Amino acid sequence: MSKPLDILDQLAEHLKKALQTELSVQMRVVSGTLINSIEAVVKETMSGFEIVGSAVYYAKYVENGRRAGAKGVPIEALIEWIRIKRIVIDGRSERSTAFMFQSSIRRKGIAPELFITRTLQNQESTIDRSIHAACGELVNYHIETMFNEIKQAA
Repeated sequence: MSKPLDILDQLAEHLKKALQTELSVQMRVVSGTLINSIEAVVKETMSGFEIVGSAVYYAKYVENGRRAGAKGVPIEALIEWIRIKRIVIDGRSERSTAFMFQSSIRRKGIAPELFITRTLQNQESTIDRSIHAACGELVNYHIETMFNEIKQAA
């Protein structure tokens, strides 16, 4: 039964690369942590198979944004971002600059990027074709198995 899984594994890898490309195109790569953390794997479930995606914890904030008035962005994460981007504002310390950004984000929020949603929408026909091919291969496998069992029983 390796062929259906091979098809789904290839789809998972394709989706991973498509998500990474979408982030690159949007110029959202600062440290590379998010883009390098993206994974997609095929898992067998009780009812079949599923492709499970994962990434660093803050991917959900990049995808969905942050509403105004929400809990503040962790200061240490902002300091790291400020260091990487080499942001200097009026001679302020990195910590002071981070608090300034945190306050602004609390007030205004952050718009969603929807990089996951957009990627999945753009890949819809590829996903459909791959699932259709994998299902076809799975049906073929089960039919062959059934015929082989009938031959052995006869």
